[in-house]
Amino acid sequence: MKHVLLFFLLTLSLASPAQTVYPHHRPTQPRTTVAQPVASPKVYVCGGGSAYAYHSSEGCAGLNRCSHGVNAVTVAEAEGMGRRPCKKCY
Repeated sequence: MKHVLLFFLLTLSLASPAQTVYPHHRPTQPRTTVAQPVASPKVYVCGGGSAYAYHSSEGCAGLNRCSHGVNAVTVAEAEGMGRRPCKKCY
């Protein structure tokens, strides 16, 4: 009986740790990541018809005189409106 117990203990001690600690563990496949579309950065434009620039933040001094409301749009949308980067904040 002592020989059987000794054999059993030696077998367990020589086994790999993954087999003894995690008997139900299965190797996982490497995870693949799917590229997420990058959100376009928002810029701020004055809603007035005479406005000509887009701004990096709502707190830009170039928006101080805007009385028609400030809108957040993408750079592509702002350029599509004929706006250029503000000289104060860009």
